[in-house]
Amino acid sequence: MTTLSLSNSEHTSRKSTDSTSSSSSIIDNALGQLDVRLETVKGSIDAITAAVEPLLAVASTPTHRQSVEFDEEANLIRKYGDLLHEWEGVQAEAKVLRDELKEDKWLAVFRTVSEQADGMMASLDKALMMCQDFIQQVYAKTNDGQDLRRSSAYSDRSFPTLATFEDLLKSYEAKKKYYMPSTTKVINVLNKGIDERITKNGECLRKHADMKTRWDALKVKIRRVDNDMEKICKILIDIEKESAEAELSKQRDLDHVASLTE
Repeated sequence: MTTLSLSNSEHTSRKSTDSTSSSSSIIDNALGQLDVRLETVKGSIDAITAAVEPLLAVASTPTHRQSVEFDEEANLIRKYGDLLHEWEGVQAEAKVLRDELKEDKWLAVFRTVSEQADGMMASLDKALMMCQDFIQQVYAKTNDGQDLRRSSAYSDRSFPTLATFEDLLKSYEAKKKYYMPSTTKVINVLNKGIDERITKNGECLRKHADMKTRWDALKVKIRRVDNDMEKICKILIDIEKESAEAELSKQRDLDHVASLTE
């Protein structure tokens, strides 16, 4: 993998992160405004309660009162009761809204983080496919690596070289070094998020399950390719050695023929 491909992936990751930060800021701002308005209303309710409390105390004491005054105070107390009931409803609705906004914020984070994981796994998968293609080329030309001399692999100009292998291996190892720990970290963050909250969002639950399955399968493939690449390295080293010995033998024969003709 080139530095450019890593940089492009990092740029995409930053764009996703910036998008999530923007969404989170909007939601945090909405939650903040909601809390401010609730606090303002609560202050008004507390002030009304303080003003009504003397009437409530009198109303609970059996005394002879003028009918008109009693009716006015009773009506005021009823309105106060209706206000408290409405306030309780507003608080309940605010809690539901707050929970929904927090869920929206978490879903935005989930989607962004899962997109990052998908991108990193796709990059790893592409690197694995390139390695697998190279491995198949080598095996196809060496009888699965068992018969190097009769395959005449060292004299085949189209045969994959050790230098090509080293370039491919360098790119592959760079992607593994960068993406494997990053993907593992992202998957763990998602696992923790799913485990610690009760979400009914079917899209997230399915996406999370699919991502875990894909990552587990990818790690198995990586272990298999790592093993094959090690074998291929030994095959190519042997072929390079045989090629060098063949060239040396050929040169000796030419030198011998030349000495006889002198």
